[in-house]
Amino acid sequence: MATVAVREQLHVRRLRAEYLVPAGHPAPSQVRLRLDDAVRGALEPALSEIGATRQVGDDEAVWFIRHLRVEVTVNAASGREHIARSLATGIGTALVRAMKAGSDGDNIVRFESRAAHLARFLRDLARGTAWARWYHSGFAGLRALPISSALRTALLHDPALGLAALLSMTPSALGGVIAQLTSADARRRARARTSPAHWPLPGARTVSRSRTPAVIRTSGSRCGFASRRSGKIRKEVDRPSATSRVR
Repeated sequence: MATVAVREQLHVRRLRAEYLVPAGHPAPSQVRLRLDDAVRGALEPALSEIGATRQVGDDEAVWFIRHLRVEVTVNAASGREHIARSLATGIGTALVRAMKAGSDGDNIVRFESRAAHLARFLRDLARGTAWARWYHSGFAGLRALPISSALRTALLHDPALGLAALLSMTPSALGGVIAQLTSADARRRARARTSPAHWPLPGARTVSRSRTPAVIRTSGSRCGFASRRSGKIRKEVDRPSATSRVR
């Protein structure tokens, strides 16, 4: 039985920051530069250090949080690492609070595992509703493909994970997926299943312990946040973002 190490992982797609300083501050632009530097240069290791999602204790689940608002008061005269730790602590606290509140089906969506998320995507894709679900944005590269090709690609990207997703589906949902596959695509999926490396051996479902990248999306004032288990943190900062209050 293969074992898969489970580590925390938090992926931030985009971070948007708003800095508030007292009226009449002599150098607000310098404050912005210092805080931008902390966000871009030190926030990633600070988030990794605090282990933002450890307190939740949910090893299998994949969480998607569309918008996470964070307010933090920091001393802009502090060093870069100190500022970053303050921001990371605020983000971690807000994230854990949101996850403990649980899925609401709108801003916060939780799946039991990565395989469960893939199964939902396959079901929604077969029904023609996948692209209306913001938490499927990680599959956006499949959008231009015909439905059968998109299903086949999603299943074969990681055959063991695809098999786990299929095994977790209800008969009606599975039937809907199969009905959308062309004969050629169904044969390709069947060939992948017959490979010894992808037989459903005991423990095959542990593949779900490797997480989908957590996704944060923003559009205007809307921001998305998602988390997964692993140990690294990747970030994309187009411009700082998580609302920060500076005094």
